[in-house]
Amino acid sequence: MATYLIAGAGGNLGSRLVKHLLGRGERVLGIVRDPLKVSDLEELGMAVWQGDITDYNSIEGAVGGMEFVVNVVGGFGDPEFLENTYVTGNRNLLRACAIAGEAAAYLFTNHIGVYGGSGEELLTEDSPLRGMGPINETAIRAGEAIRSYHAPGKLDTIELRVGGILSDRGNWRARLSDPNFKISAPQAWTSFIHIDDIVRAIEAALEFGRQGSPYNVVDDEPVQQIDFYTSVAGLLSIPVPPVTPGGPNIFGSLRVNNAKFKQECNFMLRYPTYRESMKAILQPPAEIHHHSV
Repeated sequence: MATYLIAGAGGNLGSRLVKHLLGRGERVLGIVRDPLKVSDLEELGMAVWQGDITDYNSIEGAVGGMEFVVNVVGGFGDPEFLENTYVTGNRNLLRACAIAGEAAAYLFTNHIGVYGGSGEELLTEDSPLRGMGPINETAIRAGEAIRSYHAPGKLDTIELRVGGILSDRGNWRARLSDPNFKISAPQAWTSFIHIDDIVRAIEAALEFGRQGSPYNVVDDEPVQQIDFYTSVAGLLSIPVPPVTPGGPNIFGSLRVNNAKFKQECNFMLRYPTYRESMKAILQPPAEIHHHSV
């Protein structure tokens, strides 16, 4: 039985990861700000540590006895929130690991926004990182904090650069439910991945990943926004949202390659493209408010 500390255990990805690990018979301790929100995970066997990774004093001691520390905390907000969540949070957890001196590996699920807007370029882990604003820049600094901490023989540190998460709670649902939603960057590329494949990717990275290495965790087929929303609208039998080029696009165009991760971590996707992901998510069909024609 392995021991895992999961920061962000109450979130969409974190709760999936916890359930998967508990189902395998592993011991899991979840760091959460509000224990009442994870009572279902407690009933399944997860131990709870009430704390906030942005406050070191609240997590001091949590890492003791843990073999693997996984940080899946994320989100978007103002620059202060981003700095605290991505940079300070990782530094606090790494400091706790150093003091405890027991963890074998530390893994953080970052996002592919670290590459900035890159047009048609197929992005690999060796592609330059481009800051386009606070969201990208804090993610870049978080990755730097993890890689700079890397100390062979003491703690393996791994950064997963995760694509857009496809799940039944994904942003796509809110957008297609919004009658005012418009496709603002129809030709921009996006790289997605099914949430269950991320859970499996975390396992694979902890087992096979090279220490100090970043990995792109996306599916096999980047897709342009217009094609994604056209495909999903077709599955739902609703009109395709209108296109208004030139609107805001936080991440730019991200056409990301996953070859390094699949090869080094012996990984095979369960959902190779967004098509398989969305078909699985939409069975049974989700209720979506139609756009007016």
